[in-house]
Amino acid sequence: VHENADAGSDPDVDGDGSAPAAGDGGDDKKTMTQLRAQIDQQAADIKSLLATVAGLAVAIPALFGYNYIVTRIKDATSDMHVFIDEFVTKMAEFYAEPSQRSTNFTRAPFAPSEPRK
Repeated sequence: VHENADAGSDPDVDGDGSAPAAGDGGDDKKTMTQLRAQIDQQAADIKSLLATVAGLAVAIPALFGYNYIVTRIKDATSDMHVFIDEFVTKMAEFYAEPSQRSTNFTRAPFAPSEPRK
């Protein structure tokens, strides 16, 4: 009786004292379940990595496009500021009091660059 009690407490030994045969117990099923769980976890990890790669594949070109558009907007804004400054200066010269006007006008502001006849 004492021998069977010890054998029952050891999971690697059957009741008769011999080792279990391959595929003979719940240990194989437990191992397969654990293996399946590991495979499922690795598949989830791979899906997460693929989603990250796809996100980066979209985000990086979008960043270049965004920077290109921002640069174009800054250039256009700068050109507009220069135009406004020149326009205000020309208008101030053109509409200034006669005593404040410069005397070197050869053409009207914003007129074609050909001299008058």
